[in-house]
Amino acid sequence: MQSLSTEVLSTVALIVNLIGCISNAVVLTVLILARRQYGSDINTLIANQSAMDLFTCASATVIYVTMLAHGFVYRGNRVIDNIVCIALESGAFAAFGVTAGKLGLIVITLERYFSIGNQIARTISSV
Repeated sequence: MQSLSTEVLSTVALIVNLIGCISNAVVLTVLILARRQYGSDINTLIANQSAMDLFTCASATVIYVTMLAHGFVYRGNRVIDNIVCIALESGAFAAFGVTAGKLGLIVITLERYFSIGNQIARTISSV
């Protein structure tokens, strides 16, 4: 079985991340523009979720661009080189975005759960 090269996989991942960046940017823009008309708590939570997903996709895009450019050229300054290594090559920002996205989904789920519970309680008490 023939394996795919790193360049091919990085290119496919870059395309997927760019599509994710564009779609999350569109969703975030629509939610921000519709905030005046539909300004509810859940819309704010979904806008935050979209912003976190956009941050994650943008962070991953930087990683794949760096991979396709055959890495970062280190200049000999240990402090700056270590910061760049942590920021660009480790995926720490992308991992932070994924974790924040998961926590955001938990918050949205709990908000919906309690909202539905309150609606059921009000319906039962009005009967």
